[in-house]
Amino acid sequence: MEFNWIGKTKSNGCTADVTVSINKNGPNKKQTCFTFRNGSDSRISKTGYAVLSVTSNKIYFKQAESKEGFSLYSKPNESVHRFKLGGELNAFVGDYDLCWDAKEKLHYIDASLKK
Repeated sequence: MEFNWIGKTKSNGCTADVTVSINKNGPNKKQTCFTFRNGSDSRISKTGYAVLSVTSNKIYFKQAESKEGFSLYSKPNESVHRFKLGGELNAFVGDYDLCWDAKEKLHYIDASLKK
């Protein structure tokens, strides 16, 4: 059997623009986490804050100001940005390429286009 060991300095090799995952937030709460790679955070927002809108199969992202938007934060010396949302969006868990809706002029991810 061949093992592919992952340590602190080795990533899982994910090349997707956006990853959606569910994490525990306390003993009885869960939250949805969005991770943005490949500069996708700067395509969504130049302010460092974003809001989202969920449809039956898509999540749209829009730039926002700090009063209403989620902060796209990152750790020092890290190229990925994240934000967390209370509640679970289980249907969207997975990896995605960030898409552009020319009609709405918004970036989005589509649940049917999971990688």
